[in-house]
Amino acid sequence: MDYKKIGVIIADDMEFLPLKNAAETFGAKSGEMNKYETLSFSAYGKDVFAARCMIGKTNAAAATAMVIEREKPDCIINIGLSGGIKGVNRGTVFAGTSFRECDFDLRVLGRQLGEKPGQVYVYEASEDLLSKIPEGMNIRRLKCGTGDFFITKDEMKEEYYRLFGINTFDMETGAIASVCYSCDVPFLSIRKVSDDSEDSAAEDYKQMNDLAETALSDILLEVIKTI
Repeated sequence: MDYKKIGVIIADDMEFLPLKNAAETFGAKSGEMNKYETLSFSAYGKDVFAARCMIGKTNAAAATAMVIEREKPDCIINIGLSGGIKGVNRGTVFAGTSFRECDFDLRVLGRQLGEKPGQVYVYEASEDLLSKIPEGMNIRRLKCGTGDFFITKDEMKEEYYRLFGINTFDMETGAIASVCYSCDVPFLSIRKVSDDSEDSAAEDYKQMNDLAETALSDILLEVIKTI
């Protein structure tokens, strides 16, 4: 598939600003889509429209739906930070292979945690987009979980790995993936592990934002070049 129009979803300003700075090279224009800050530019023969959705599943889903409806992108790409659950170290860069909303809870009705009755609830990344990531970038492939909270306790980390088999946890990817699935839009998420999901998770997240987000923006631009 040829991806000429690319939608980008980024959660907060600390993650959005490095892309904004990098895109100045391409004559990027800032804007607004309802309450969401946006950025549009052309790079490597692609038209890119990025939205800062702000954190959380509701924001992520709303912004993604608006971008898809307004811009009709050929794909959606997400970048951001994630907490580590199992088999990853702080600083690991990865592409998500599957996404789940782990806090969807109908257990009182006899359902499994994360199960959405009558619908798909494990969303897959686009294999075509995954295949276009250059091997030399050393980007791992990992399973992602999503919920509107930080995981700060080891026992919860172990429980979520046991229940879902996820390696990382964040507040947006499951919601973005759900919207992309419903709209038949290919989805790719490339993220960095900011913490080990321990008591220091919040502070580690802040430090990683300060130190490493420029690298994620650079990776995004390289991926845009190759897809």
